[in-house]
Formats: sequence, C-alpha cells, structure tokens
Amino acid sequence: MYAALPKAGNTYTIRGSTVGVGYGPGFSDRQEGEIAVYLQEIVNPKSGKAPFREWGFKAERFRPLEEDWETKVEERPEAEPAKKELVEV
Repeated sequence: MYAALPKAGNTYTIRGSTVGVGYGPGFSDRQEGEIAVYLQEIVNPKSGKAPFREWGFKAERFRPLEEDWETKVEERPEAEPAKKELVEV
C-alpha cells in the first residue's frame, strides 16, 4: 500500500489532509472519520478503490513541531512591484 513510510526523529511538512479510513485489529475492521495527512517529502500510490486517493498517514501519529519555525525563516527583501511593459506583436 505504501511506497515509503515516515521515520521517527525526522521532520515532515504536511501538504494536505483529508478524512481518512483507518483499520482496526482485523484489517477488514474499517474505522471511518480519522484525519489523514499527506506529506511533502513522501508521495505514495493511490488507492485502487474510489475515490482513488493517495494513501495518507494518521495525523495523530505525529507530534507538533516544538520550535517556533517562524523565527527560523530568513528575512526576505521586499519584492519590487511588477512593471508593465508594452510589447509589439
């Protein structure tokens, strides 16, 4: 089902989320309603059943990032506004 799995100790970026379907102790025991996340660093194959979504990961298996990432972002210079130019065709 998965081409790759997250590894403990790594930091991942969430690129999307959806309502997922988990499985209980028996693989056929479907539990709908959990939150699944898609990770920027890992892209998995899509399910063979409609709606053919990518296999995601159970959100509650991840912990929040402990450091304040906003303070780590380098300040970027203000972008200059775009200039309009006339082009002859």
